[in-house]
Amino acid sequence: MPRVYFDIEALAAAEDTGMSAPALRGRMLTLLHPLFAAKPHTYALAIPTGRQAVCDRGGGALRVFASSRDDLDALAASLSGLPWMRDYARLHYPASVPENYAGAWVAFRRYRVPSLKSDRRTGAEAGQLRQRRMQTVQKEKMDYFIVSSKTTEQRFTLAVRRESGSPPQAECLPNSYGLCSAHNVFCVPDLP
Repeated sequence: MPRVYFDIEALAAAEDTGMSAPALRGRMLTLLHPLFAAKPHTYALAIPTGRQAVCDRGGGALRVFASSRDDLDALAASLSGLPWMRDYARLHYPASVPENYAGAWVAFRRYRVPSLKSDRRTGAEAGQLRQRRMQTVQKEKMDYFIVSSKTTEQRFTLAVRRESGSPPQAECLPNSYGLCSAHNVFCVPDLP
């Protein structure tokens, strides 16, 4: 259950780092991913909409939810030891979700866009699914991350679909990116 959270904000970006907002957020997600994987189902990720102005200036922000302050403190301790986080990001002070929170709830779900290599169709149909999915990402203006895989050493785009929903009625089980999946849908508070 998402009870506490903190924001991670990429410091002013473009001129200092030469990285776009999706690349900055992707760098943060790349650093968070192994920490999330080390403590399965503990941390949920959100992309605050109120931070759009920061994103427009070239930075980006992510929000991490947990059910306990101890879990957030452990994550903050791990992040503070990473040189990139120390130099290019700021961890905001943890806050609690208000007990009587009556605002909107939102789910963040990975939206898969297949690569051309994974497409089993041939001929005129080859690549059409990828093209349709990319058009959906653009049409819905989904947030996305440019992520580097340590395992395959490849860069890929991870698109995230934002869906309105209701407060979780059961245990939240975020995946190793902190997102919900088709089998484990849950929502987090859509706080500004």
